[in-house]
Amino acid sequence: MNSSKIRHWLAQASMTYYDVTRYVSDHPMIYHPVNVGKHQREMSIGDPVFIWRAKGNSKDTSGVIALAEVVETACKLSDVASPEYLLPADRGKMNDPPGKDLKVGLKIIERRVTPEKGMILRETVASHPILGKTAIIKVGTGSSFALSEDRFAAYLDLWKD
Repeated sequence: MNSSKIRHWLAQASMTYYDVTRYVSDHPMIYHPVNVGKHQREMSIGDPVFIWRAKGNSKDTSGVIALAEVVETACKLSDVASPEYLLPADRGKMNDPPGKDLKVGLKIIERRVTPEKGMILRETVASHPILGKTAIIKVGTGSSFALSEDRFAAYLDLWKD
């Protein structure tokens, strides 16, 4: 199912559906939905993941708010290893409706949930020569995005600044 090759990811969470800021801030681990079959199969333990907050209906700023690592591969809601870290809305429904997203377990390595704390702003990504042309900027929809080596390196450089 999962190979030993390290892949890099961007996980998008929208404030329209839940308070991603609080979820990332309050827990050492989160579960993120992954709805693309290829991503479900390719996400592996140890893969680094940047977490992108989409402002949705909120007044929050969009951009990267955390760096995480895959600690649990994609599985059904009913099979997660640490249900205490599920979103409250997911905890009550331990039966998976057909066609629903699988969840991947992400250990939060570092949080920067506000511009003052050093999050990577959407505007910074949009004006970046490599990252400005990516799907998160051009399309904006989706829950997970595979990152090439050069795109991951670009996010990492921005994160380190």
